[in-house]
Amino acid sequence: MVRYNKNKRYLKYGKRYCPSHYIKMKDMERIVLEDIRSLAQLVVEDEEKAKAKFLDHKAKHHEEQYSVDTKKLTDGRLRLQELDTLIQNIYEDKVLGKVSEDVAMKLIAKYETEQKELSVEVAELEETLSTIRQDEEDVELFIERLKKYTDVQELTREMCLELIEYITLDAYVEGQPRDIYIYYKLLDEPLKNKRSLF
Repeated sequence: MVRYNKNKRYLKYGKRYCPSHYIKMKDMERIVLEDIRSLAQLVVEDEEKAKAKFLDHKAKHHEEQYSVDTKKLTDGRLRLQELDTLIQNIYEDKVLGKVSEDVAMKLIAKYETEQKELSVEVAELEETLSTIRQDEEDVELFIERLKKYTDVQELTREMCLELIEYITLDAYVEGQPRDIYIYYKLLDEPLKNKRSLF
């Protein structure tokens, strides 16, 4: 049975009479293959709908951060414009004799330091926000890869290498089904530290 939680797509593995601490490889392969087939079927039935669903899935990884970063970027750009105006006004006031040279130089140094730091931050935010464009490219590439596997009968190494980032399995609890989490390349965040799985 395929289910979705807020952050991860996962399969519920519910073999009722399996008291063992492990899942057989053939069962795991069947589960993964069924999930790949179900995703491929989504694409075959309605590619635009599947694309929207995959984009929504990707967006959840950075949805909250996106709105925070967008506001920071807007505020940062406005502040950079203000700093340009302030620095220009100080130079003019210095030339007109409204501000002493010492005061003008201290203010200019202060504003220029803030301007440099803010410019770096704005550049980083712009790079981060470009992920939306990247998400669309990733989803299109994932769909193209998935189309090759619409009628597959068995799980192959090539298929796993092309589609799957990694798979995790919940700890064994006697009498309860185990959750299998399948993370797909181009849809899910890559694992930062592969040793953290062991």
